[in-house]
Amino acid sequence: MEVLLNDLKIAARRLVRDPLFTAVALLTLAIGIGANSAIFTLVNGVLLKPLPYTDAGDLVLAHAVLRGAAIPASSGPVFRMLGEHGRVFDGVAMFTNTSATFSGSGEPEQLTGARISAGYFAVVGVAPLRGRLFHGSENEPGNADVVLLSEGVWRDR
Repeated sequence: MEVLLNDLKIAARRLVRDPLFTAVALLTLAIGIGANSAIFTLVNGVLLKPLPYTDAGDLVLAHAVLRGAAIPASSGPVFRMLGEHGRVFDGVAMFTNTSATFSGSGEPEQLTGARISAGYFAVVGVAPLRGRLFHGSENEPGNADVVLLSEGVWRDR
C-alpha cells in the first residue's frame, strides 16, 4: 500500500511540473471517453435496444431465394405465398420503403415512408393515435391508395 502511495505522489509531482504533458494527457482521456460514449450510444440505440413493438423478438424479415438471388417478401407473389403457405408465422405483413410528394396546403414536400400491407400494424402490434387502420380489401390491386400519416406530419401540416 505504501509503494502505491509513493507512486501516486511521484506521478502527481510530475504532472504538476509538466503542464503541457498534463494537458495533452487530459485531452486524450477526454476525447477517448467522449468517443467511447458516443459509440456506445449508437450501438445501444441500433443494435442492443429492442424494437418498439410488442414481442419484437418474434419478428422476422423474410425473403425468397430464386436461383441464388434474393427476392424481397415485398414482391407481390412472395408475399401472397408466405401468407397462404407460411403456417409457421402467426401473421404476415409486407413493407417496402418509398417516398411521395405531399401537397394540398402550402408548398409540396417530399416525404419518406413505406408501402405496407393491411395487416402490418396487427403484426407489429401498433395502433394509430387517430383514425383507422387499413382494411383488407385495400390490399387488392386497383383500389384507391390510402395513407396513414405520422404524428409529425400531422402536426406540421
